[in-house]
Amino acid sequence: MSNFSVFLVNGRTVTITYTVEDDAGGSQTVTLVRNLDSGAATIALPDRGISQVGISTGDPFWDFLIDNVQFNVR
Repeated sequence: MSNFSVFLVNGRTVTITYTVEDDAGGSQTVTLVRNLDSGAATIALPDRGISQVGISTGDPFWDFLIDNVQFNVR
């Protein structure tokens, strides 16, 4: 796939930094304010040849939601 995007919502009541990365070498890091302050963003990875995407954070109590996942099929 290519041109992956996802709407990422912070599920915590504190500000958290998330990294979204694909197996084609693309990544984006975003800091989202707490969920009560509408901490959310659309993350886009325009790479080609993506077969896997991961979301990570250094917070051991992570919590997030995703919506509106989009991508192009090769």
